[in-house]
Amino acid sequence: MQSDWCEVLIMCYKSQPLVKFSSTGSVFRDKCHEIATYWLFEHFIFGCIVVNTLCLALTWYDEPEYLERILQPINFAFNVAYTIEAGIKLTAFGTDYFRDGWNKFDITIVVAAWLGMLAS
Repeated sequence: MQSDWCEVLIMCYKSQPLVKFSSTGSVFRDKCHEIATYWLFEHFIFGCIVVNTLCLALTWYDEPEYLERILQPINFAFNVAYTIEAGIKLTAFGTDYFRDGWNKFDITIVVAAWLGMLAS
């Protein structure tokens, strides 16, 4: 059991990024890459996910109308933030964006969220 753990640890230490970035010559695309990989950007998006989860937990069947009026623009703002995040990452990474499973998951959630908003 401990040897398995050690093997996994060694594998993690030896792992490399999926894609290595090289400057494209496009100031806009390079700036998007700088933003997308900046630690503060990642922490901001994580914070949005946590707060959005809390807001989604506040909803229930037959909730008061005033709560729905408060949460609806907040959810819209989160959708905009996630769309901007996906746009920045798509611009920065190009087709390599889809090599990461988390990015595929993110773009699926963004599209589903907009479809859900349009349907309601």
